[in-house]
Amino acid sequence: MARQLAEKISPAAAPGRIALWPLFGDLLFMSATAWGGFAVMAAAERRLVQQRGWLTPAAYANAIALAWSMPGAVGVNALTRMGYALCGWRGAAAALLAAAAPPSLCVAAFAAAYAYFGAGFSTAPIVAGLIPVICASIFSSGVNQARSALTSRRSAALAVASGLAIALLQHLAVPLLSLLVCALAGIAADRSGPSDAAAPPPARSPAPLLFLLLVAALWLPAVEPLRAGLLDLFLILARLSLSFFGGALIIVPMLQDLFVREYRWLDGTAFAAALAASQSSPGPLLSSVVFMGYTLHGWAGAGAAAAGVFVPPALAIVVCGRIVDQLMHHARMRAAMRGVRVGVVGLTFASAAAVAHHASRPLWSLAIFAVALGLLQHTRLPIALLFALAGVLGWLSA
Repeated sequence: MARQLAEKISPAAAPGRIALWPLFGDLLFMSATAWGGFAVMAAAERRLVQQRGWLTPAAYANAIALAWSMPGAVGVNALTRMGYALCGWRGAAAALLAAAAPPSLCVAAFAAAYAYFGAGFSTAPIVAGLIPVICASIFSSGVNQARSALTSRRSAALAVASGLAIALLQHLAVPLLSLLVCALAGIAADRSGPSDAAAPPPARSPAPLLFLLLVAALWLPAVEPLRAGLLDLFLILARLSLSFFGGALIIVPMLQDLFVREYRWLDGTAFAAALAASQSSPGPLLSSVVFMGYTLHGWAGAGAAAAGVFVPPALAIVVCGRIVDQLMHHARMRAAMRGVRVGVVGLTFASAAAVAHHASRPLWSLAIFAVALGLLQHTRLPIALLFALAGVLGWLSA
């Protein structure tokens, strides 16, 4: 019974005993210093699980799995789910703000600099230096998760198969299908009964109905004519954010079709600059829409774009997370989540491999990766310091 309770998605510490401001400060620092959604999740594992002990490894892995199963930016969704698990709705709101504000402000600042300096404004050498450390942080997170999730040769083989499928097939549906197969494998390997006899009945909540009404309201206003106003910008991005899975690389072609080809709100050069700005800033690639919003309406447009692309998926993961919490008293649900955690290990290593493809100098990047991985595994050196040093090395070696 104790093991089953420990496997629930609830944090290691009681939510009421975790103060909101320390949680907000930690998440804000992570979001401001980790480049990309994968790096943010790796930093969360290091800080919230390894150092703070606020989340159990199982709770962290369950949050990552749920984030990958939902639409929107995976990193922002994951932090929002963790914030809710630790401090309820206030924690979810604080986590969403902490996760979305730094990258949005950075990209908006890049947009302002681009408008002033033109296309000559570039930070490509710094980003090249960051890539090996990003890979090391994700790989280190995978190693930490494997220690608790892989309990047998069968689970290790399943994690390897999951990671290889995601890395080699590179299709939108593969991560979701991989997690589903791992969940079914967890159920098949379970030897417990269907549920706990003393489990309390799930509490009813109006949150799912309210969220469905909110989603319906997003589609009520007429789509045409679109005049590139603030409301139009928000509605377009809110609808898109709830209709794509698998991260920002899926939505980029859709954004290009809408903003450049169909509505002609941006030209191709400005759209490419938006992608470059998001890749040169902390946070997810999806923050590129903030650049587009700033180009259209200044700081107000940047805020509308950020709200449209980050808020609806964050609400969705909180609502779905509440439903998952209510189902965790079933033994088979816990068994499925044990299988999902195995799949998350493979997914994490596959994410590291995906980021490694962007390395420009293989031998130099491999050396930085090895040093960073050793420091992350054997010291408590802040990951932000590693990012800063790697950025400086990338700039100096350009």
